Amino acid sequence: MRKNILARVDPFFIAALVLAGFFLLKNLGNIYLWEDEAETALLARSVLNSGYPKGFDGVNLLKPTLGMGSEYWIYHPWGAFYILALFFWLFGESTFVSRLPFVLFGLGALALTYRLARRLYPEKGIARIALALLVFSVPFLINMRQCRYYAPTLFFSLWSMLAFVRFTRKKRFSSWELLGSWGLLFFTNNGIWIPTIVTQIAYLGFVLKERRTIQRFLGVLLVNLLLAVPWFFLARTFTLGAEIDWEHTRKNLEFYLRVTNKYIVPLEFWILFLGLLWGIGKKIPVGKVLGGRSSLLLWLWAAVTLMFLLFVEQRHFRYLISVLPVFFILESVLLFHLLRSQWRWIGWTILTLLLFTNVLNSPHRAHSPLSNFLYEITHDYDGPNEGIVLYLRKHAKPTDTVKLKYEDTPVMFYTGLKVDNRWYLEEETYPEWIIPRRPWAEDGFWESRYHANIQKRYERIELDYPDIQWENREDPGAHQFRTVRDVPKIIIYRRHDRS
Repeated sequence: MRKNILARVDPFFIAALVLAGFFLLKNLGNIYLWEDEAETALLARSVLNSGYPKGFDGVNLLKPTLGMGSEYWIYHPWGAFYILALFFWLFGESTFVSRLPFVLFGLGALALTYRLARRLYPEKGIARIALALLVFSVPFLINMRQCRYYAPTLFFSLWSMLAFVRFTRKKRFSSWELLGSWGLLFFTNNGIWIPTIVTQIAYLGFVLKERRTIQRFLGVLLVNLLLAVPWFFLARTFTLGAEIDWEHTRKNLEFYLRVTNKYIVPLEFWILFLGLLWGIGKKIPVGKVLGGRSSLLLWLWAAVTLMFLLFVEQRHFRYLISVLPVFFILESVLLFHLLRSQWRWIGWTILTLLLFTNVLNSPHRAHSPLSNFLYEITHDYDGPNEGIVLYLRKHAKPTDTVKLKYEDTPVMFYTGLKVDNRWYLEEETYPEWIIPRRPWAEDGFWESRYHANIQKRYERIELDYPDIQWENREDPGAHQFRTVRDVPKIIIYRRHDRS
């Protein structure tokens, strides 16, 4: 029996997971947590101390404007905090452990991507190409290495769609699997839960059109909604909505099309290329190339998610994470049929360029994102948070207070010191330490009487660390693959008369 199971395992799948494991785990603890990552770690710590995520730990208050004045944290669902709390309980706190569970979810997402492609298409090659594109996607790798909800969101959304496919095929226990995956997705990222559910409803209503299946689906959905209602009121979700602004919506559309083209699938290239082939051959089977009926679920998923994001207040690349594999699977369908055609040499050329360069995505700024990523995971990186934390650990006393507006949560997490994270000019306080970060200080701060007083009362200490805006963000356009050199250094002010 065991030999039969092993014989069915695709060696390409195993090799891809091993390579992805190297990419995701190598040098994982080198770069210090940035603002949002440290926020997740602090809330996971509060789960261990209090049983639930708290924005105030008795010493420090996390982002007062985001805590909504509540004792418990309501700005995000709690799933990621409990996941990380379990790892802190098992292995202790560190930068590596903070990111480890999310890397494991990232590896799981790779497995589910392969599984979903195999469920939708009989050709194994489509699943292999999709897996390869995902493993070599630097934006995917960066986001899966973050101590944030991104990886669990991707994992549970993929699991939900796999459960949905099983449900439509009337597989045993699929209703329970659908309910479980929905619940875990909702309590990890209820924003992505909405377009996922809408996609499945649209597929049932407009594609499948089976009355009994729809009735069963609505029954499972009702149970899920009943379980979700308590969180809806606990988190006061109705207070977090954004007003619809059509100019803002237009900008959202432009943003998501641009970043999709630049970092995921080269939309402009495929439109031009398929148009060229159609003009030459006049025989391109459009339905087959686009995936036919098997791909309708994926096309719906991508379209519904994009439509939902158009009306969201903020726009970030990370909001596309849940449909990143969707784009790659659909692209794999195109590549697979190209590789099996008379144009196979073109297909191999395109696939090679997609895996190792960004030539097709950004021909005017061509380079190799993978080579940049390999440099990052094989070299040391020095960021502002590392410099600040190391210095305070060595020189600050446990009772000291640090005034620091933003990237304040890493100082809280790594040092345990009290942090005054109000705007610098909000109140002219003079604690033991003041760190006026250039990217975050108000424009008038540097010419203010307050800054002049600080210079008189404090010792100015310059650290050999760059004063850049973030330690290192997950956004592919803002991510630093190596230490930034040609920028001003971090300045720390230590009060002369501190006892």
